[in-house]
Amino acid sequence: MKNFLVIPMGGLGQRFVNSGYKIYKPFLSVDCNQTILDKIIDNFSSTETEIIIIGNKKIKKNYSKFILKKIHFINIKNHKKGPLFSIYLALNALKKIIKNKNLFICYSDINWKWNYNEILKIIKNKKVVIFTHVGFHPHLELDQKSDFCIDNKHGLIKSILQKNTHFSDYKKELLAIGCYYFTNFSLVEESIKKINFFSIKNSTKEFYLVSLIKDILNKNINIHFKTIKNFVHLGTPEQYEDFIMWKKILHKKSNIGLGLSKFPNIMLMGGKGSRVKKLKYKKAFLPINNTKIFEYIFKKFGSKKNIIITNSYYAKNISKKKYKVFLIKKTDSMFSTLYKSKKFIETYKNFFLTSCDCFGGINKESFNSVLSNQRPDLVIFSYNFTNLQKNLTSSHTELILYRKKILKINVKSNSSNSKIGSAGFFWIKDKSVFKYFEEFKNYFNTKIGNREPILDDYFSYLFMHKLIKISFYRLNYYVHIGSVPEFKEYNYWQRYFS
Repeated sequence: MKNFLVIPMGGLGQRFVNSGYKIYKPFLSVDCNQTILDKIIDNFSSTETEIIIIGNKKIKKNYSKFILKKIHFINIKNHKKGPLFSIYLALNALKKIIKNKNLFICYSDINWKWNYNEILKIIKNKKVVIFTHVGFHPHLELDQKSDFCIDNKHGLIKSILQKNTHFSDYKKELLAIGCYYFTNFSLVEESIKKINFFSIKNSTKEFYLVSLIKDILNKNINIHFKTIKNFVHLGTPEQYEDFIMWKKILHKKSNIGLGLSKFPNIMLMGGKGSRVKKLKYKKAFLPINNTKIFEYIFKKFGSKKNIIITNSYYAKNISKKKYKVFLIKKTDSMFSTLYKSKKFIETYKNFFLTSCDCFGGINKESFNSVLSNQRPDLVIFSYNFTNLQKNLTSSHTELILYRKKILKINVKSNSSNSKIGSAGFFWIKDKSVFKYFEEFKNYFNTKIGNREPILDDYFSYLFMHKLIKISFYRLNYYVHIGSVPEFKEYNYWQRYFS
């Protein structure tokens, strides 16, 4: 089945330019030697699909470096009026190439995965198909400014909105991912000619395919949809960088123990896990990579000696042959768990103090260098917030850093500008770190007192009063699964990259 794939690329990618990117957005690398544009084209049959790129001469000069397939190129001037305006400028040239055959139109900053042969069966005998995504998406948790559709009881699109949702919960709607199918070019041509691109009122407006779809809906033409499970929009630097970070985290090579086996790992598992109570699993036993999360984290650290401080409820599901278990009563926080097990923990030296919901990437050589050169009593691990975590800053602790020093520790930060977080695990030299518990409790009850103290509060107190020597180590990557959105985020990317 002969198809055409039209990719409008008339914009400047201004947000990437403003962020210092020198490479045009569609040519950014996403996988080995492949670009965003390569991945889009790879979703289509190389023998049955002719590619048409709409853009300026500079793009034509450079795209051949990235793409080996034969491509039609239509030259237009740069503009800021959106992808539909690019198609409008190229309308006559498109008609000469496509004539009145079927075509896909796809934005140049999206990636997705599908079975192309299955898609051919779905679009057969249909005039228009919108490819959609439904349900949770990590990037939509932060920003819902995307195109959303709703369908009727017959499984047809009845409404579409540009950069807006119909309802309060985006997960109940169909996100138009930016890929559309039309059975013939005349459908596109007729609708585009109706749009007044040059009106004074709309002189700064951006035009997307939503305008085209709305006109087709007004003609009472049936518009079908096909839901795609694995999809990501890479339209902003933040989305692109988050995508690349998760790819790095979930790459096979990152699934190797950290090689720090000489340090014991003491995991605090005495809490209630209330932030994930909506899930059918207790937090410590959430399934990650077909493994209980607490076991997966032990594997990531690679310590020879693994100890768990927990309550009797969790202990009955933990192997006593694999782990040393110290029992306490159920607690409300890591600090409470630590406080109740103080005498036990004080018997250990040079160890990791970890949680059952997070792990990160540590380079053995650089970490040992921090220990030998700075000789800290406590090491706090820092990381860059994921795109999703920027929306959960009140659940995380922010570090203000300058060169090799910590300037400030903001516990449960509400800052919208938060960039560097404090990970939920630490390296402890010896019991001197724990000798200020009582002083801290008095201070906390007097100065704060409106919530339960957490471990970060205690370490912030030690830092603020200069009671011990504290260093930080910048993690290569960090995964925190302490809330329902974070658990969904991990699973989304795990499925995408698997």
